[in-house]
Amino acid sequence: MIVGFFHIVVFICGWYTLSVEAYVGNIPYRNQHAIAAINTNNDLAVWGDIWKGGFLPADAATNVKDVCSTLDMIAVVKHDGTAYVWGRTEGVTSTLTGVSQISATNGAMAILLTTGAVYAFGTAAIGGNTHDAQNDISSQLVGITTLYSNPSAFAAVDTAGKVITWGDASKGGSSAAVASSLTGGVGTIVTNEYAMAALKPASKSVICWGDSAKGGSCSTLTALQSEVVSIFATQTAFVALKVDHSVIAWG
Repeated sequence: MIVGFFHIVVFICGWYTLSVEAYVGNIPYRNQHAIAAINTNNDLAVWGDIWKGGFLPADAATNVKDVCSTLDMIAVVKHDGTAYVWGRTEGVTSTLTGVSQISATNGAMAILLTTGAVYAFGTAAIGGNTHDAQNDISSQLVGITTLYSNPSAFAAVDTAGKVITWGDASKGGSSAAVASSLTGGVGTIVTNEYAMAALKPASKSVICWGDSAKGGSCSTLTALQSEVVSIFATQTAFVALKVDHSVIAWG
């Protein structure tokens, strides 16, 4: 956490410089081509490749609640529920209203509306298409309360705690192998770059899916079937904290 007067100087193409001065509470958001920073007044500043997020739509600059990005797009949600997405398409900005949350993979975004519906777009193979012929989950994306993502897949949790997944099947986009355990009761999901782990608060148990070598398989770990209170992730593994303060690691 960085708190205080923050002065950023960025060198672009060797000579051009851009200076941003603001109070900030967090390290700036970034993708491969642009950076965005929010100050304590909820104002946004961006810089970098103007075609991939470095161009800031004027209406997106104030009252910002949250920011997320793909490798070449940036999105913001404002406190009034308006969302703006830009980059990739040479400065063209998409505007949506009634937005609760935006989540992103490396090449796709999923937008959760206040109605509980979800709209996804971007690279289909990593979550940009919920109508895929092999995995059409669009009809299930109703009553959603929270979105989660890693670089390749999305997961959505509905009001009953049911989990719906899509994107790269090998990295969390398919939870078919544990679907019977994800029909309800999930409180939160933690992701690493290759897998996902869900915590069910009532049973204090953990359900995992994705790349089995990177944390996507945990059914044989009996210690994760009860008394788990929190899950944490590294790039390729997970750690669970139990009620008795013991720690279980896998991946």
